[in-house]
Amino acid sequence: MSIKTIQVAKADVGPWSTLVGSSGEISIEGAELNNTIFGSEFQSSISGVRDWSFSGNSWFREKAGFEARIKRASAPVAVTGEAMSLHVGSDLPANTYVVDTASRNLWDIDSSIVIYEDGVAVPEDEIVSIDPMFGRVTFTTARTDAITADFSYMTTAAFGCANSVSLTLNSESTGNSCFETVQAENGFNVYEYGLKTVSAELSGFYRETNDFFAILKSGEKVIIEFDFEGTGDTSARGVFRLTSTSQSGDVGSQEEYSASFGLYVPEGLTPFSFNFGVNSSASDSVKLVIGSWINREYVYLRYLPKGVTSKGYVGKTVVTDCSISVSVDSIGEVSVELTGTGELEVIN
Repeated sequence: MSIKTIQVAKADVGPWSTLVGSSGEISIEGAELNNTIFGSEFQSSISGVRDWSFSGNSWFREKAGFEARIKRASAPVAVTGEAMSLHVGSDLPANTYVVDTASRNLWDIDSSIVIYEDGVAVPEDEIVSIDPMFGRVTFTTARTDAITADFSYMTTAAFGCANSVSLTLNSESTGNSCFETVQAENGFNVYEYGLKTVSAELSGFYRETNDFFAILKSGEKVIIEFDFEGTGDTSARGVFRLTSTSQSGDVGSQEEYSASFGLYVPEGLTPFSFNFGVNSSASDSVKLVIGSWINREYVYLRYLPKGVTSKGYVGKTVVTDCSISVSVDSIGEVSVELTGTGELEVIN
């Protein structure tokens, strides 16, 4: 029996990772160009430039939703000379160093961060990015001496008493087609990554300790950690500001609340990041899709309606949605939306 299979990869030759979801749809559409002429009784049209896309889902299958933890950062503590080591693996950019002490990998964005090589401050133009959400620094070139850092770190504690959370991760796909590219792609549009957006919504039962009104009124920045498996191995952190909050309840029932957060982007620092630890149970396909969204990398899709030995489709895409939702009585789910760039090819 042939089983429908949907797979993703970094290259069109694989290796392919199966999307661990339960639904998926591919859509191909050509622009309808009206070429009706005088004297015609019926409208006439031809097919113009073509677009294609995919939408589906994927699961965090190994952990029940109630194990997820939502946390908020504490007051910062300053430290100096913290050792950093070169990251080994393909999930982060080359020449990325990570602070050695994991309990100190959340850095305060409002405190000074100085990176040293063999005790000498590294010039700003030799640093590609600083990710304070997980204590990471990416350099323009390989380093040969010891890397250390001065910063202020924060710990995290339970926040919100939520029973459901939605973390929305979107990206615009911006078209950059021209005659040459569309012709080279046999009539298909081409796209690249545009602006990325991140927002979060917490929902739960009202608690007096959840003073969302005070947070909204003060306009303070809040660093929130989303630990989807409760172990820290599949987690995201970001700098947010509360944008709206509400609460309601009928007589004799529990008061409920919702709180919506929008991402705050500090100058020169990464405001949102994801971490997959060595013990993460997230599937390779989920890691690839989310990692590609983070790093603005293309993802190849292989859509096989009757299994790997059947006829199907393959093409390159931009990740436009990899949002995550989880509640106390469900498992974590990732919504996956991919916008095709270039020709969608048939495979046999």
